[in-house]
Amino acid sequence: MRPLRAFPAAVVAVLIFAPAVANAGLRGAYDPITNDSKLPNGFEQPAFRPVPAVNGVERFFSFSTRSLVLRYEASREIWLHVLASRAGFNLTGSALVAVRVPLLRDPTGQISYIDPAWSPDGRFLAYAETDRYFSHATLYVQEFRISDVLSEAATPVGDRILVVSGADGSHNRHPAWSPDGSTLAFDSDRSGGSLDIYTVQVFPAVGAPIDRSGDSLHADQSPAWSPDGTRLVYTSNAVGPEALYILDLTRSLPDALTRVETQHATTARHNPVWSRDGTAIYYDAASLDEAERVADVFRLDLATGERCAIYVDDTADWDPDVSRYPHVSPDGIPFDYFLFSSMAAPFISRGPNVWRGEYIQNCIPPLRMGVDFQPNSIKIGASGQDIVATLRFPPETKAAGYQCQSFDGPLEGVRMRVLLLPSPTLLGLPAKGDRQELRLFGDAVTPQYRDYTVGSDPRIDVRFDRSQVESVLVAAGLTNRTVSIPVEAYSNGVGRRFSGFGYLKVSSSSLASGLARDGSGAARWLSASPNPFNPSTTLRFRVEEPGEAILRVFDARGRIVRTLLRQWLPAGEHEARWDGRDERGGEVASGLYFAQIAAAHGVPDRLKIVLMK
Repeated sequence: MRPLRAFPAAVVAVLIFAPAVANAGLRGAYDPITNDSKLPNGFEQPAFRPVPAVNGVERFFSFSTRSLVLRYEASREIWLHVLASRAGFNLTGSALVAVRVPLLRDPTGQISYIDPAWSPDGRFLAYAETDRYFSHATLYVQEFRISDVLSEAATPVGDRILVVSGADGSHNRHPAWSPDGSTLAFDSDRSGGSLDIYTVQVFPAVGAPIDRSGDSLHADQSPAWSPDGTRLVYTSNAVGPEALYILDLTRSLPDALTRVETQHATTARHNPVWSRDGTAIYYDAASLDEAERVADVFRLDLATGERCAIYVDDTADWDPDVSRYPHVSPDGIPFDYFLFSSMAAPFISRGPNVWRGEYIQNCIPPLRMGVDFQPNSIKIGASGQDIVATLRFPPETKAAGYQCQSFDGPLEGVRMRVLLLPSPTLLGLPAKGDRQELRLFGDAVTPQYRDYTVGSDPRIDVRFDRSQVESVLVAAGLTNRTVSIPVEAYSNGVGRRFSGFGYLKVSSSSLASGLARDGSGAARWLSASPNPFNPSTTLRFRVEEPGEAILRVFDARGRIVRTLLRQWLPAGEHEARWDGRDERGGEVASGLYFAQIAAAHGVPDRLKIVLMK
């Protein structure tokens, strides 16, 4: 068994869902769906309920959570939740019932319900029932009403159906429905050996389980049906770490079995699920294929073998489940909504929570954006106003379906955020703001941005802290010259990225020459060349005495971006190269970063470095 890591009706009378052809959510690509519901034991194993749907988006999903019964926290429950983004804030009592209700729970905490999976018609929930010791697992199917009203949608219809018994001590888990809703695939140790993949007919009558993988020596688990019903993808440790395998049900073994993603599979893969069109597979695996790192969700293109890591921040993301409904971005990119469990944004609420996302923000190159600065000339160390970046879109970005305004309508607008994937950013620095959302110019507290038009051309002015910008420029030695400054942002709905450059004339001062060393005039023993850099820089440092040394790169908010070196080193000069990639192997954004060397003997030294694309 793979261990599970551990908004409200009266307030929301009508839930608004994003149009199927435009928006992924209310926060730009990623929606923290459950963080306002605040179940203390977390939300995991998300599962879309395909019917009912509103505007091409499922209305409900299920999840599992740990029991609140004292001493029985290992037991789990299955709940039904409204699929809305940020339905409310700080809700308690009866208000919470409007967004989530229990489907299967034991008030004594002795019975555990796990692995929810909804049939394609949204009527039947398949699940596994066990106890707090996980001594066995039995598969059941229970029908529930179809209704837009949450309480009615959680009402069972008739008796549950026993599909595969675990009375013999077997563990039957991870049920997955066939596209026609007649059959379940699942994994089981019922043969007495290792885990195997089985299928069992449920309708019109329950049949006998059929062993599909036929491998009693290795663990095969977590099956998922292809949309056409001819293939199963699952994980197996047949060659070491769990890897992805596709079983063609129209052929005989061994020819029917194919291992996929062989070039990357050096660490375990978990929880595979097909894209809606069957061209890709989503799964979770360790970042950078290093087992000690947290999990990310990946999307693997079956035709090309290319994969992309999809993540919110540097915390764990796992358990993807893909929507059955088609969606297209404003510029015509097909994409899948998927739910996933995540520890993201711990400053918002405790995890794990269920999030909704898609791959466009992480995996698709940015569109062009125009940038102008006011003032367009600064003197380092002199007093002056904040840096205002004026954003504008060229015709091709507008034609793609996006508008340079902070709101949507008629096209998709630009996201304004300070925390959690900031937008926009200048040299990687977030815009000024004292909370998650920026505020309009003119606000008496913290004016930060404004929308306006020049003729018929929409624009946004965004304010950045001058001292932070100067700090980056000085650290990079960018004085007495006109500098090309990168600015990035993303869209309100699908999180489409925008990227552009503005020009700023930077004059030096006596203060700048001092700051260019270490802020006090003392020469550093950690250096980088080139700096600024693109695409890579070499970091050089000296170890005074033999011992362990750790060289890391941090972002402007103090989060670890990459550990470049962690090993015993002899005394003397050493160097390491940073290629501008994070721990997951993804390219990081332009901006300010900090390299820090910490040795067994000596005071840690830190250096500002600037990536400019």
